[in-house]
Amino acid sequence: MAAALSKVVLVFLQNRSCDRWLSLFLVGALAAGGLLAQPSRSEEVSRQMEAIFSDVAFARGWWAVKVKSMTTGEVLYQRNPYRYVMPASNMKLPTALASMRRLGLDFKYTTVLARQGQLEDGTLRGNLVVVGSGDPTLGARLSSSDVEDI
Repeated sequence: MAAALSKVVLVFLQNRSCDRWLSLFLVGALAAGGLLAQPSRSEEVSRQMEAIFSDVAFARGWWAVKVKSMTTGEVLYQRNPYRYVMPASNMKLPTALASMRRLGLDFKYTTVLARQGQLEDGTLRGNLVVVGSGDPTLGARLSSSDVEDI
C-alpha cells in the first residue's frame, strides 16, 4: 500500500498545476505516517554495491557477484551472475607451478638496499632505497615488527 501511495503522490507532485503548499503538506503527512515507500533491502544493498564496483580502482577487473539473504533467500544484489570467472585463490596454483618450472625450486629473489646520500657518524643523511626484483613476500616482511625478520 505504501508503494502505491508514494506513486500516487509522485504523480500528483509532478502535476504543475498542483499547489506547492498542498504538495509539501501531503509529502510531510505521508512521511510522518510512514506511508512513503522506503528503499527495499535489495535496493539499498544494490546502491551500496554499485557504489563500490563503480570505483575507478575496480574499473579493470571482472566481477561476478551474487548476494542473497541468508534468512529469506532473496537475491539482494547481482552483477554478472552467469559469468564464469576463476577465483583469485585458485589462480595461485597454476602461477606457482609455472614459477617453479620457469625459475626452479632453488630460486631466491634478490632485494638490494641502496643509499642516496652520505653516512655521517653512523647516520644516513639522505634516502634509503629498496630495489625490488618482484618478491611477492617483500611487503609482508617489511611490515614485521621484528627487525630480524626484515
